[in-house]
Amino acid sequence: MRYFILTTLLVFLFSFSAITHAQEIETMPPIIENSEDIIEPKDESIFSKASDKQIEEARKFYDSCTENETMNNLKNCKCAASEYLDKRSELGDEASIKEIMSANANKCLKDDKNSSSANGEHKTDISDVTEAQLAEAEGILENCQNTLKLSRYYDCECYAAKFLDGRIKKGPLVSQEEILMSFYSECRNIVETTGYEYTKCMAMTTKQPVKNIEPKDFCECYARQWAKQFESYQGLINLSSKTQMKLRARSYCGRQANYN
Repeated sequence: MRYFILTTLLVFLFSFSAITHAQEIETMPPIIENSEDIIEPKDESIFSKASDKQIEEARKFYDSCTENETMNNLKNCKCAASEYLDKRSELGDEASIKEIMSANANKCLKDDKNSSSANGEHKTDISDVTEAQLAEAEGILENCQNTLKLSRYYDCECYAAKFLDGRIKKGPLVSQEEILMSFYSECRNIVETTGYEYTKCMAMTTKQPVKNIEPKDFCECYARQWAKQFESYQGLINLSSKTQMKLRARSYCGRQANYN
């Protein structure tokens, strides 16, 4: 159970950053130069079977693995990228990153010997994650899922995984609040909160129409502006910041209606 909880949380943490990298694939050149130096497939024929897009995705997966300190300490990133490419080729492009990460959660884990740096500095290994840390992260996850003001605005699995990562790095003496504040601009639940704001806008605007624009058109504009502001806002999400974002979004769309 301990390993299952840990790998589940880390899958969400890692897949969150991997998704960000994967979203860039469409704008990247499809041919990967020297990809064999980055990915070491167990079967060399995997490069001939995989598409250019799949190889590029695996390369970006490797990048996100090496850039994420916790995952880099837990996983051999070249091996993990190889397994990722192999599983992507096997499952096809319709499989989600989460499915692939879940299938490979226990593969390519570093052993105790490889989890320390050359100069003797201790690095995070699965065995370093205590039952207390896992229990605390589970509590963070449950609290997020059961608290509407959190679950509406944050991806709770990402939220809990980021907390676990922070607890491992910062140690037991740092408060929960300090760890949570260290990633308040991440794990935003863009889809759900935008849908919620659109629904609220339609209910309000239908009763109190905005001049020169249909309620649906206004609220679509409002939802787009809200999503942009909510995603890019670097401060703490609270009543004051949400109110300001709402006012700016409504003001922008009201001006657009008057210009048209």
